[in-house]
Amino acid sequence: MASFSSKISIAIVTSNRPNSLRRTLNSLQEQSNNAYEIVVSDDSTDQANQRISKEVTLEYGGRYIKGPSRGLYANRNFVALACSGTHIRTMDDDHEFPADHFKIVSEWVEKYPNDVLVIGEVSPNSSSVDKPYPIPGQLHPRGFSILPKDLDQYFGISCGGSIYPKKIFDLGYRCCEEFLFGYSYLEFGCLLKAKGQKIRPISDTFLIHHHEASELRLDDIVLPSILFSIMCQSWYYQACNKNKILSIFQMVVLLLNRRRRFIHDLVVAREAAARRWANVRSLPALK
Repeated sequence: MASFSSKISIAIVTSNRPNSLRRTLNSLQEQSNNAYEIVVSDDSTDQANQRISKEVTLEYGGRYIKGPSRGLYANRNFVALACSGTHIRTMDDDHEFPADHFKIVSEWVEKYPNDVLVIGEVSPNSSSVDKPYPIPGQLHPRGFSILPKDLDQYFGISCGGSIYPKKIFDLGYRCCEEFLFGYSYLEFGCLLKAKGQKIRPISDTFLIHHHEASELRLDDIVLPSILFSIMCQSWYYQACNKNKILSIFQMVVLLLNRRRRFIHDLVVAREAAARRWANVRSLPALK
């Protein structure tokens, strides 16, 4: 087995899915390379699920912590700060991995120790996965993710499949906690790129994502997070007239489709973007 100098912490967020968590930890255990540590942060609201998740975590040699219960991104930050490795691999409780996944990831970390590395995902229903493997998209000023035209200027991010040098969190960078979940993870890629951080997609492995339906009203959370993300991109991180025009066009589209809630969503997003900019503009450059 190859020897690696980097220490990759696995930072798993979970909530009310102990059986899914077991599947993820079992898939991770089957990998040819072991992680430096596994930390599971649990936002479960049900005490029975908390108990089972803790038992499962300890069974697989991980460290269990109770999450902050303020949403996905608050939990993502919380578990990252609890890690002690040189690098932090974000992970969700509904992931599985192909053979040699962690070995490949470790080799990329050794080769690019100062870069943020991101991993694409496939559905468990995919009959076969052929190269080139998918890579995460990056934020478009209209609020959706697109594949990059220039990988040298890439700023995509994978919410549950990114590897960050721990120094990024040590310097004060955090995922935005304004929304329980949604598209604000794409804003984090824009922020890091604007601050000089190199982001690089891993092209020779992937993760398997078991999507599970949510009972939450997604529009009430996801759409404000889209508005927030494009405001941060087009008015702060990548400010230019072209981006602003594209973002305003998308706002008009949303206004026509969601007249009753649009003004509310716009105000929420604008206030969140202003707070975010006030918090991040003085952070040190990442070069």
